[in-house]
Amino acid sequence: MSTSVPMGNSCTRWRFSPPLWALALYADTFSPTLTLVAPPDGALLNTSTPTLELEYGDIGSGVDPETLSFQAGGMELAATCTQGEAGATCTPTDALPEGKILLTTTIQDYAGNFAKPVEVYFTIDTIPPAIILTAPIDGTLTRESVQLFVGSLSEAASLTLNGEAIFLGPSYEFSHGPLLLREGTNTFELLATDAAFLYTGNHPIQTGVAPGTIEPRRAAVLRGKVFTRDGLPLSEVTLTVLDHPEFGQTLSRADGMFDLAVNGGGQLTVYYAKEGYLPVQRQLQVPWQDYAWLPGVVMIPLDPQVSAIDLTAATDFQVAQGSLVTDADGMRAATLLFPPGTQATLMLPDGTSRPLSTLHVRATEYTVGKSGPQAMPAELPPNSGYTYAVEFSSDEALAAGATEVQFNPPLISYVENFLNFPVGGIVPVGYYDRAQKGCWVPSDNGRVIQVLGHNNGMAELDTNGDGVADDAATLAALGITEAERQRLAPLYPPGQSLWRVSIAHFTPWDYNWPYGSPDDAEGPGQGAPSGDDPLEDSCELSGSTIECQNQILGEAAILAGTPFSLHYRSDRVPGRKAAYTLEIPLSRASLPASLKRIELETSVAGRRFTQSFPPAPNQKYTFTWDGQNAYGRTLQGTQPVTIRIGYVYEGVYQQPAQFARSFAAFSGVPITGNRARQEITLWQEWQGLIGSWDSQAHGLGGVEPERAPCLRSLKQGALPGRRRTAQRRSFGPSYYNDSGERYQWL
Repeated sequence: MSTSVPMGNSCTRWRFSPPLWALALYADTFSPTLTLVAPPDGALLNTSTPTLELEYGDIGSGVDPETLSFQAGGMELAATCTQGEAGATCTPTDALPEGKILLTTTIQDYAGNFAKPVEVYFTIDTIPPAIILTAPIDGTLTRESVQLFVGSLSEAASLTLNGEAIFLGPSYEFSHGPLLLREGTNTFELLATDAAFLYTGNHPIQTGVAPGTIEPRRAAVLRGKVFTRDGLPLSEVTLTVLDHPEFGQTLSRADGMFDLAVNGGGQLTVYYAKEGYLPVQRQLQVPWQDYAWLPGVVMIPLDPQVSAIDLTAATDFQVAQGSLVTDADGMRAATLLFPPGTQATLMLPDGTSRPLSTLHVRATEYTVGKSGPQAMPAELPPNSGYTYAVEFSSDEALAAGATEVQFNPPLISYVENFLNFPVGGIVPVGYYDRAQKGCWVPSDNGRVIQVLGHNNGMAELDTNGDGVADDAATLAALGITEAERQRLAPLYPPGQSLWRVSIAHFTPWDYNWPYGSPDDAEGPGQGAPSGDDPLEDSCELSGSTIECQNQILGEAAILAGTPFSLHYRSDRVPGRKAAYTLEIPLSRASLPASLKRIELETSVAGRRFTQSFPPAPNQKYTFTWDGQNAYGRTLQGTQPVTIRIGYVYEGVYQQPAQFARSFAAFSGVPITGNRARQEITLWQEWQGLIGSWDSQAHGLGGVEPERAPCLRSLKQGALPGRRRTAQRRSFGPSYYNDSGERYQWL
């Protein structure tokens, strides 16, 4: 391009060569996003250098990782970070101080836009609690046969003595015992654990919890206890949640107890496992922000008796038998018959399979003795009465971690009819799918048969209860061959009745008849427990607030310079136990004749109190709570309490429903004179509140305005009513301004 520019009498020509200038501008006005994944808000950590996990992103120029910054308590916090495109994992360079920490973090993009600062509060507590033992003194020589343990802790914690929990007083003091001493040296171990938070820090009790998994608003703690068949506590049992690997795992302690933190709000299946023992599963509904108790569990070792089975060249039935079992219900032994030509397939967790030609088979019965119901592989369906359960297993499958062993054709299981069910009747059969579904699955019915005699080396069998040996065609319709009868003859004498069941795979198998309660059985039908339930109109007098009928004294003090006043009430002083006491009705004037006993369960703050009562009329029980939770800490405000009253009866077996698969199906027709192996309990449940607010620890006579735990905001409302019901949750003192409007922490 050229142009001419006149300059006086002359003309100057300028020539330009395009382009003269190239300019590109990129506008980025959007701030990057930033999320602090861990630690969660409100966490209690036992490490002073917690891992900080962040996620960030930007739709414009991109996040500049070098601009990531932290502040702790308003001061710059140096940290070492491993950074990626979408997030970073950081560790503070210096230890954070003890106590509550406000952590703030932000980041910029390459255009200089700041992300909105993210704040989170957490508490650092790395100092273990100290045990101050007043008595006894270590190394003491005593002539007494018992010893009382007296002392205190330096802070709120849980305390155990040789694995047994010790309850603490309001100032963390304890007095436990007296305990019996044996002749010679007696060794005791006191262990104090500041374990309110189970799954964080350098040495958490619950390991493998994915960061950010436990949501504070949904958090719950599962508690339970594991025993051996002999009733002894079982330690080192691994507890996990089926299909929820993000919750990690925990171990049972020396006393068999365990605590497992999860998210509440649904049904979870807890998996119990220990090497050398059969695994167990238990299901329960888990609430939010509360404790949930699992029933006591008994874990049993594998049957020591092993049968070697070679499938490669067998031409006759091979036999595998478990140990002979004897209890109050009779004698029996689980027996498996392997038909000639049986093929076994090992099913592996990754979905693959492989053939198995040699097996070392065990048959371990769960349903032995009084602890049998607690030892079951899982809780039974409601209509299925506890009868008989056995685990068929092979050492090869256990070593390979297989989910099951499948057989073609199916094996035949026999067990003595030790409960004398009618010959020719149905045997309801189901198996427990612990690997995939975590539930019981109905299978084809079995049959009660009887060996009438032996003829030409074969067992003569009655399969319909007519007392006559069945012909070959009748037996063939049930899949019973002459080869099977030949193998039965040396195993069972004439007159022996048996349960015959087809087994297609190795898992826990259950042969359970339906059951019900006696005809006259009734539930408790009791009214609600009564406690500290103030009246609305209590004849309030002038001057100091005196509620005559409620026996409560109140007083108000104006806060100078504010529109508020503090209100004192004597029903919130520590010495008054009315708010911590419930009177629980247990029985009416008349009771069913078949009632065996009355059970009472009271659950509050992670603790469970159980008691049994005789079947007597007009009984009541007074329950008083000490205000402490499962870890020995005194709680503030009213707490949820659950009371369950159970009327216990002997169960009555019923005839199986007439289905091809009758397992867990209800019939309602009792088997006359056949007492079930399981009691049946009809429960009544009541939920309410117990406890009160106590501000005495703040040093202002119990009237200091203090925000209660887990409370969120200050709300304004109408003047309060005086009657407290199970639906109202009173957390702390109320505050009134001069206009009579009430303000209370809710």
